[in-house]
Amino acid sequence: AAGAVVARAAPKLGLAADTMAVKVTFIWGDYTKQAGLQVGDTVVALDGRRDDWRINQLHAHLNLNRNYGDSVPLVVHRGGKEETLSLKLPANPPPLE
Repeated sequence: AAGAVVARAAPKLGLAADTMAVKVTFIWGDYTKQAGLQVGDTVVALDGRRDDWRINQLHAHLNLNRNYGDSVPLVVHRGGKEETLSLKLPANPPPLE
């Protein structure tokens, strides 16, 4: 998804401490830009899950449960409210260097 740091932001957002709150600190890749992710967003749900995951767990979930080209629902906390986005994964894996 996006590069992120989990900063235990859930309580600050009025969410339970054991729920997802992954702060977006930078954006890379056209697919994340096209989804509408913004630096400063906090991801609070991915693919219908609100588990207290760190960024590596989000990536593992996508790798194990989704395919290239899939669209994945994503909920972000932005400006005091939740917004639902659709993250379309890249059609192909990145090239090997």
